[in-house]
Amino acid sequence: MDDFYAARTKIIPPLPWSTFSPPFSPNAEDIIAGVTSISQKELEAGAKRNTEIIARVLEPYSSAIESCDLTVDQYADFIQRSSTAAKYSAKNKKHLIELLSALRMSALKVTSSV
Repeated sequence: MDDFYAARTKIIPPLPWSTFSPPFSPNAEDIIAGVTSISQKELEAGAKRNTEIIARVLEPYSSAIESCDLTVDQYADFIQRSSTAAKYSAKNKKHLIELLSALRMSALKVTSSV
């Protein structure tokens, strides 16, 4: 490309692109909303799978969890959503580790493992 521009004998002003309207599709918003909707459904499906795995791990501790007025499914959902929130809200790696340590301690206390 440099050779192409270097071969010119005079400076040509840039094209006035700002005078042209950008391409517009009346369906662009619908397309974006559709992709977002599909992505959201996929994220929710992944979260549900993770919650089910966590619930299976917590099942042996169901008596301790229920003594805290929680169901295993409620606590599994809490753990899954809290860990995801920590991932996105942590200021840095150290902060993420601190948040997850607090979640870990919560799980240990609720399951009477500490």
